[in-house]
Amino acid sequence: MKLGFPAILLVSIMTVAIEGRTALWMEQGNIHYEQGSYDSAAVYYQKAVEAGIHNSAVFYNLGNAYFRLNRI
Repeated sequence: MKLGFPAILLVSIMTVAIEGRTALWMEQGNIHYEQGSYDSAAVYYQKAVEAGIHNSAVFYNLGNAYFRLNRI
């Protein structure tokens, strides 16, 4: 199947939007973590994971949030 320019453009725009949203979730998670709101931080980190971000930073931060909540 051959994708035309409009389809490729749409996919590119959607990818950028998803990446922007996941970056926002990581940022919000970090803010909540720094404030000691570990439940909220874990929610944002989990949203990033569910959106497809699978890197060491998000899992490390999520694990630390759960550790702080004594939910190992």
